[in-house]
Amino acid sequence: MAQLNKYGLKQFDGTGFPNWEFRLKGVMQEQGVLEMVLGECQEPGTKKNKEKEALARNIIIQSVSDDCLEILKSADLAKEMLDVLKKHFQRNSLSERIHLKKELSSMKFDGKSSMSSFIMKYESLVRQLRDSGCVVDENEKIISFLSTL
Repeated sequence: MAQLNKYGLKQFDGTGFPNWEFRLKGVMQEQGVLEMVLGECQEPGTKKNKEKEALARNIIIQSVSDDCLEILKSADLAKEMLDVLKKHFQRNSLSERIHLKKELSSMKFDGKSSMSSFIMKYESLVRQLRDSGCVVDENEKIISFLSTL
């Protein structure tokens, strides 16, 4: 099991990037440094923003496992670090989209698990498809879901 850092965030181990990124941004917002990874810092050279940048970088560094740390070493800014992680781990290739669409279309509710866990798995696949750059129309989503029942 992955370790938790001092912010209560599970260390990223190369899997589940969208959920980890969501949690990371929540921690950064709580710590007042979210703008550092969003590219919204107005005056990067000020003492206050240099401190924010250092904190944002440290949050990211402390939130990745040693296996993933190596790819961050060339990045100077927190935004660059997050961009490098996105490039490496966000699932957005064509083959990934095809895989997710096949997985979604082959889903069937068999009654062995609860309906709520089935819906959560279905929603997770739809979210992964959207995160990969695929447009999922709401009507298409409804039709697809109803066909799984």
